[in-house]
Amino acid sequence: MGRMSAKILRGILLSILVLAGALHAQMVILSPPTNSVSPLDRIAVTVVGKAGSDATLYINEEEAAKGTIRIDGIYDFLNVAVPTGPVHIKVEAPGARNRIYSAQRDIHVLGPPKKALPYEDNLSIPADGISQKEISIKLQDAWGYAMTTVKQITVSLTSGTIVDKDIDPLNSGHQVPVKSGVVSFTIQAPETSGEAIIELRINQDFFQFPVRYKVPAEPFILVGTADGNLSVTKSPQENTDLPAIDAMDNYYQGRLAFYAKGAVAEKYRLTMSYDSERDKDNQLFDDIDPNDQYPIFGDASQLTYDAQTRSKLFAKIERDASYALVGDYNTNFAGAEFAAYDRSFNGLLTNYAGKNHSLTSFATLTNRKQKLDEIRGEGISGFYFVTQSDMTKYSDKIRLETRDRYHPEVILKSTDLVRFQDYDINYEQGSLMFKQPVQSTDSRGNPVFIVASYEYQTTRSETPIAGVRYSGKFGSKVDIGSTMIYEETTTSSAYMLYGVNGRVPIARGLTFSGEIAESRTPDGTNTFSNGQAYKTELNFNFLNIFKLDGYYRNVDSSFVNPSQSGSGFDQGGSEKYGTRIGVESQNYGKIGTEFYRQFNRLGTVNENRVEVFSIKYDKSLLTNRGNFTLGYEDAKRERFVADTVGFNNENSQLVSGAFSYKITEKLSSDLAHEQNLGNTNLTKPTNTALGIKYAMNPKLTLFMNYRMLYDSGTKDQVVLGFDSKVTENTELMGKYEIGGAMGDSRNRASIGIKNKWQVRPDLTLNIAYESTATIDSLEVPTPDHDAFAFSFEYLPEMPWKSTGKFEYRRDPTSNKLVLGLGTDIKVIHGLSAIFKLDHMNTSFLNSNDEYQLHGVYQLGMAYRPELTDKFNSVGKIAYLTDRNTHVNPDERLDRFIVSVHGYYQPLRWLELGTRIATRRILDDNGLLRDRSTTNFISGRAEIDWTLKWSSALDLRYMVITEIGQWQSGASTEIDYLLMKNTQVGLGYIFKNFQDDDFSYLDYQLHNFYIAFHLKFSEDIFNWR
Repeated sequence: MGRMSAKILRGILLSILVLAGALHAQMVILSPPTNSVSPLDRIAVTVVGKAGSDATLYINEEEAAKGTIRIDGIYDFLNVAVPTGPVHIKVEAPGARNRIYSAQRDIHVLGPPKKALPYEDNLSIPADGISQKEISIKLQDAWGYAMTTVKQITVSLTSGTIVDKDIDPLNSGHQVPVKSGVVSFTIQAPETSGEAIIELRINQDFFQFPVRYKVPAEPFILVGTADGNLSVTKSPQENTDLPAIDAMDNYYQGRLAFYAKGAVAEKYRLTMSYDSERDKDNQLFDDIDPNDQYPIFGDASQLTYDAQTRSKLFAKIERDASYALVGDYNTNFAGAEFAAYDRSFNGLLTNYAGKNHSLTSFATLTNRKQKLDEIRGEGISGFYFVTQSDMTKYSDKIRLETRDRYHPEVILKSTDLVRFQDYDINYEQGSLMFKQPVQSTDSRGNPVFIVASYEYQTTRSETPIAGVRYSGKFGSKVDIGSTMIYEETTTSSAYMLYGVNGRVPIARGLTFSGEIAESRTPDGTNTFSNGQAYKTELNFNFLNIFKLDGYYRNVDSSFVNPSQSGSGFDQGGSEKYGTRIGVESQNYGKIGTEFYRQFNRLGTVNENRVEVFSIKYDKSLLTNRGNFTLGYEDAKRERFVADTVGFNNENSQLVSGAFSYKITEKLSSDLAHEQNLGNTNLTKPTNTALGIKYAMNPKLTLFMNYRMLYDSGTKDQVVLGFDSKVTENTELMGKYEIGGAMGDSRNRASIGIKNKWQVRPDLTLNIAYESTATIDSLEVPTPDHDAFAFSFEYLPEMPWKSTGKFEYRRDPTSNKLVLGLGTDIKVIHGLSAIFKLDHMNTSFLNSNDEYQLHGVYQLGMAYRPELTDKFNSVGKIAYLTDRNTHVNPDERLDRFIVSVHGYYQPLRWLELGTRIATRRILDDNGLLRDRSTTNFISGRAEIDWTLKWSSALDLRYMVITEIGQWQSGASTEIDYLLMKNTQVGLGYIFKNFQDDDFSYLDYQLHNFYIAFHLKFSEDIFNWR
């Protein structure tokens, strides 16, 4: 009761003070409070004044609203628009004797986030794969006020791991909470030193900070093995089976392999690997192929590769972000367009990374060439085929690029894909199958391309290739880069590429950037073609009110850079220039205009010219729920037509209007119409478009676009799909793991699909439909086709995972059906199974039932008991088929494979192992026919007689049944443990054996041999 009385008393006193102020000053502002911070751009202003008088509200000295003060002396100005930043509020009204009284106060309206200030400068963490560091960053608007309205933010990290829980795993990046304008999260360093970028993203605004992973003071480790065998006699054995090895050439054999890593000297780290038997001729790097060997192994283990190389030696010495290495690497010369150079080599790579300057160089000997294919998406997940089938294994770099349909040199979006996680690849066939459909266009009609860069083998001898890339920052604003490449093609000629690029801020809001590059390509013996490519761009932005962009670019037809993305879009022999101007007002809308010209010429007949002028006006309506657009376009195109020996002129003058409206918080629609004012030789027909969008959640929208065409002879256009701010998939991390059967990463690579719509925690779906064709002669052509795709991921908590897809595509020449199914299950403790199906059938129209079939069907099983290790077994059954009747003669390639590995330890001192396998080949191309069945069986027994004495017996048998060709092998060995980790032995080869194709095993010695086995570690350096 006492507390209530006190509150009433305080209210009465406050009212008296307000009334007293009103009587004295005749005008008082009650709210908002002085120096308060408003998160909204519309506020309410409450004033006290003389009843019945007319009050005028001023915002930053501009009249904003008027109103008559009520009889109680109070008036509320509601829904008052205020700009972001400092806001000065003033209210005027006549008082006693009609004297004008006023009241003023200042507040702040939060603007968008413009500043992100880390609590600690020069962020660094030891690169040991373990160390963690908490990062705290203050978010502020342009005036330094804390962004208290931001509740979560998207964080991404180019290298390393964000440890904190992702509070919204459906969104791209990592979502972390923001408290009182401060975002805090913990990152864990990788094992590789260098520099990474932390990116914070809020809607369209983003901030980037470097974090340096420095070389840790970690202990030096070394593990290795040395094995040697020496024949006692060089007398050859009789061998009338499959070809044997010449004993005179194999008097001894051995292997040395080791791995070392750790700190050496001070501030340096060494990583080294050597294997005398490692020689992967047509491969670069290492990766875990889920289709290699067996599809399931009955455990959840994960493998990683550190020292990757195809050659015997890998060595890397590093200090902070600087390093030098010998092994496999990607050049990754980015930062430029015309002089970009991204290839995979085995050789020498050095990188110096200073605070403002970096220098990277490489050198190699290779007989490979690079190929960059740009394949248009077809609305299905595959199969897509590269142009070279003899790909170097693991040299592929695949990404999806969305390009501007009118300016294909402009990349709107680029997404790098991860092998086996985002796509499957067959290196022999050169085929790609993606984990989700690849659209032909995005929701706005911009073309989507698969950009596949890879190396392939040639018949030429090895020649040197070298390059250097410099990047530097002068002051805090000027960026300069330079590239030079030398590729020797023969002993008397070489390809060269060199270029310079830069970006210079001239004044506030005004930036100039440019690039120039030149290539020298051998035409023949001592003759070359030189080509240049250059571009300039000028950007001006005045307070986001006035924007001006101008550009000019020219590419000679003789300019060549196989690494340049987009080189296939009529870049060679092109000249393009244009300008864009935009003016925007919060009250009156925005107006934009663009003018550009393009000239493209390849050879003597492929020539066209384009000239386009457009202007557009945009205005928000209905309290920002609606938007109105009005535009005009004048487009001209001249195309050289060989049949008519002249140019075909096309011209369209179009007026357009569009209206979009947000019907509910989730549902919106838009209606647009383009009216062509001409009747003949049009670049674009008259058309009407209707679009509907439904927000299934804040980051995922289901959309449908329908475009009706008038008098064009082209079908109407329909596109249905998901538009996602979520990356391209839901990434249900950990959902693919089956404990004791399959790890998350391997299972995701094996049967994973990447969907966008999470229906419930254990189920995701994807659905897409497109019916498109080229309707605008100025845009990148889109093939006429219809495509439908549906897929699902069912990942319950139980030990059973399943995925599937159904896709269908139709175009004027063919129909294509794609089916995929993957499921794995842990049947009982220790027993697990997996089934995979990938099927594509293309039926060609207007032909004699011609078709192309590609199928992979695979069943795998593993028995790995959890309570005992006495018996383990893995096996698979696989059927692979490729048939093509669309070529003459018809082609058929079939493979049927069965393979089982088993291990049994009946006694503590006895271990038994066996492998049984069969392979059936059926190849037929009309001229050559191969029908063969190969059966293989092997067994091995190992006996530990004592702690020091052991022996082994090995037996093998293989036969090709159709021709009765067979071979067998047998050997035995007795070993003695001479000292810790050192073993010597005596063996005898009863029958030599060689098979590099089926079992990958051979005996390379004859009769008696002496064996030596040694394991060693870093302790060898401590011997005394």
